[in-house]
Amino acid sequence: MGTAAGAGMDVPESILLTATVAGAVALAVAAGLWALATARAARGLRETSRTLAAKARAAVAARDALIAAGREPVLVWGRESEAAYSYGGGDALLDSCLSGADATQLSQALDALADLGTAFVLTAHSKDGEAMRVRGRAVGGFAAVWL
Repeated sequence: MGTAAGAGMDVPESILLTATVAGAVALAVAAGLWALATARAARGLRETSRTLAAKARAAVAARDALIAAGREPVLVWGRESEAAYSYGGGDALLDSCLSGADATQLSQALDALADLGTAFVLTAHSKDGEAMRVRGRAVGGFAAVWL
């Protein structure tokens, strides 16, 4: 009987061991499938991100080309942007006007545009005395000044 009892003890232990191994294998297969699915999704997201970034670069390049092709130099800035975007030499012309005889009036108009979105049209003289028409207005969340 001791042998039968011993044999009876071996069967549940082997079943338990087999079940544990089968569970571990199933868990490993499931983890492998999850890893493959996650890697595939990550590849898809990277590709989508690259496509969107390329489209954004193309849109920005088209915007810049359209603005630069305009007849008037323009300067654009927003509240969150660190620097103004200048097209057609707008920054140099504005600096020259801010050094001219109408600097105070122009500076006040620029402050009102930046702070309140108040549009303006005025004639400002550059530091060389050249008269220049200056227009400013809010465009979306940006301030734009045409010279």
